[in-house]
Amino acid sequence: MAPQWCTKMAPSFANIFMGNLEKEFLSRQNLKPHTWLRFIDDIFMIWTHGEANLKLFIDDINSFHHTIKFTADFSGHGVHFLDTTVTLQNGSLKTDLFNKPTNKHNYLLPSSCHPRHCTRNIPYSQALRIRRICSSEVDFDSRTKELSQHLLNRQYFRGTIENAIKKAKSKPRTETLTYKTRQTSSKRVPLVTEFHPGLPPLANIIQKNFHLLQGTERLKSVSQNYLSSLLKDPATYGIS
Repeated sequence: MAPQWCTKMAPSFANIFMGNLEKEFLSRQNLKPHTWLRFIDDIFMIWTHGEANLKLFIDDINSFHHTIKFTADFSGHGVHFLDTTVTLQNGSLKTDLFNKPTNKHNYLLPSSCHPRHCTRNIPYSQALRIRRICSSEVDFDSRTKELSQHLLNRQYFRGTIENAIKKAKSKPRTETLTYKTRQTSSKRVPLVTEFHPGLPPLANIIQKNFHLLQGTERLKSVSQNYLSSLLKDPATYGIS
């Protein structure tokens, strides 16, 4: 029985299955890829044994499992992998942003009924993504110029966009590529409520009045953990 892809466990299930499949397949190959990197079912590979052997390798992997089949796009110059274009230039790999032709760049409108930080962070997060991907400063400047126009088309303020791009550019690319482990507190007690644009700043209210929960020993024992506010999406109603 195959899992529905809307379930949370589906990507993990696919990862486990593909991980086992690739381990078994590669262990049986005499000629192996120089580099083999996989994201769920998308694979980036560097092959150094010639095109004829590469085609045999692709035929082998497509006959290894009766239902799992691969399509291959290979080139001696460059390929697209996920949102990245990888090219070989003077013996070195260069990376640039890749946008599929179907990408409409329909970023969340600033006027959308979402917490303000959601739309406020979009320009910076997108600029930071480009900073990670583009190995060339020229490509970074070109791609962020395109990003700026897409965001302007979605009614973002020019000043917000320019500040976000400037902030992303100020970060060394090596720093953006360093994996950071998010520190989470197990003592956090969430106050979950439904978002509405008319809500007051709950985090400020909690911080300002938190001392009231320390008034008695009983309340202090209950509220000793950190209290934070979490906003969930309101119900969506369709009109027919």
